[in-house]
Amino acid sequence: MDKFYTNTLTQRYINNLLQSTDIPIVDFVKDGDFIIKDVMYIYAFQYIVCTNTGTIGETASFKVVEPYYAWQPHIKYTRRFTNIDGFYSKETHRKLGDYLRAFYSNGGVNLMGMYNCHNCTSADNICIDDNEVVQSSKDNHKITLVPIKFNKPYTVSLESKSQFRIAPVLYSNGNLVYIYDDSNALVDATNTYLRNVETKALSSFNTPWLFSVNLSPTLSDKVLKQLYDRQGDLYLMIETIFSNQSTLIVLEGDYIERQSVDIDSGDMYYQPLLQMYNTDFDIPYSDNLIQYLTHYAIFSDEGNEWNVRKLREKLGLDPKGDYDDEVRKIVYQMALESLKTFKADIYGYVDSNVERVIRV
Repeated sequence: MDKFYTNTLTQRYINNLLQSTDIPIVDFVKDGDFIIKDVMYIYAFQYIVCTNTGTIGETASFKVVEPYYAWQPHIKYTRRFTNIDGFYSKETHRKLGDYLRAFYSNGGVNLMGMYNCHNCTSADNICIDDNEVVQSSKDNHKITLVPIKFNKPYTVSLESKSQFRIAPVLYSNGNLVYIYDDSNALVDATNTYLRNVETKALSSFNTPWLFSVNLSPTLSDKVLKQLYDRQGDLYLMIETIFSNQSTLIVLEGDYIERQSVDIDSGDMYYQPLLQMYNTDFDIPYSDNLIQYLTHYAIFSDEGNEWNVRKLREKLGLDPKGDYDDEVRKIVYQMALESLKTFKADIYGYVDSNVERVIRV
């Protein structure tokens, strides 16, 4: 497993990928997602602006601004990342997360099960006191901050033999974030609108738990937009005793169950590898991720037409078809049933692990 603040061959590839790719700086949304008035999104390959806060397909309305072209530069809405550090930093890792979200929304596959949202961000001047996040420090405790997004579930793996506390926090440049309430008073956004401190008695790394910060539709558009505009400062705050050295894994999505075969939602998987190893260092991503970033794995038709055709032939299907849901289900089942595969990071695609069973 790679580490943070190193410069492996894989990490040099990721840096080059991010520096040469135009990544959107606005969120992708789909039917069923909550959107906020006057916020720009990408929906169905179009840039849209929400005109009425609500759920897409139900109460929300929006207007189309212009078409969205995947991976194409846009002077307003895309950026390329420049790493000035020369190693794999927390900023690089966070940008990789943005790339993976765009990769999925641009018609690729969901690779978030192989990406750890934890990026080694910490704080030494905030803590949890009396069910509030306060601007202070606490002896013998450490604060870990994991970048997250609103309205998404996160699966957390952490080992702790003692009590610890968690909370959502809006934190920027060493300070809690303040916004204006409906009466135009400046208020602490975390303790006013995100108040959700939890105390956990203990935690087993092998028994993950879920966390999310869902924006309430009862809030005014004014408050909702301010909160959303500060999403880049939103973190899952974890306060543990200083001696806790557990690996922390935070996956975007619900990976509580060991496996899922809900192919309609794109969540077919068997045991994310990241959830299997509690080491003495922080792990940025699964070793298997690079196979998908380099298109070594067979997971779509793009650039793999010959491989997909040979794969379908091997599975007894019409070779003229695509890498569709039928192919994925068969590959997934074959990988699970074979004694040759390592039972982790199985998503119904052909990587080096699954290739032991299916040689194309």
